[in-house]
Amino acid sequence: MALKNLRQELFKICEAIELCMSKKITTSSLILLYSGMDILGWLEYGDSLRSGQRFRNWVETYILPLPDSSCNSTDLYGARCGLVHTFTPYSDLSKKGKARKILYAWGTSEIHDLNQMIDLANMNEYAPVKIEALIIAFRNGIKSFLSDLQETPEKAKVVYVRAASFFKTMSEEEKDDLLNWARLALERA
Repeated sequence: MALKNLRQELFKICEAIELCMSKKITTSSLILLYSGMDILGWLEYGDSLRSGQRFRNWVETYILPLPDSSCNSTDLYGARCGLVHTFTPYSDLSKKGKARKILYAWGTSEIHDLNQMIDLANMNEYAPVKIEALIIAFRNGIKSFLSDLQETPEKAKVVYVRAASFFKTMSEEEKDDLLNWARLALERA
């Protein structure tokens, strides 16, 4: 897979996230967002690291820090685990006190209100995040990642090999062309 195709595939994730947000489907936006971070962590590190470490490393390199938020990569990974696996804010990490649960602001709500609530109620087990800021950071993280690929051909080669195994869809026309090619190949054999 070449850079152009990889760029298109990654930004399709951003489009889906933003489409969900425009329809106020915030939970699905977050699931797509965290899944996108997982994908990019795998592209960067492959199977050399466990999924949690890949996620945290990629987030630390390309996403953090977020504006007005004290969340860290472990907090985001815990949020990802809770949301993707149980559709809740609770993960094994948060239950063990190793990650804070995320409180989300979006739309017209402000992160400073969440910060005040956390401070006033002494809710130290929570970290605030503005969803739109996380989406912008993700989009910018993709841009930085792709820029790094252009500057590091050895890394790009490995990433393109990994990306070549991405799930693919094809149009009816592409399917028909492939079937015709296979039929012709069998007739020649």
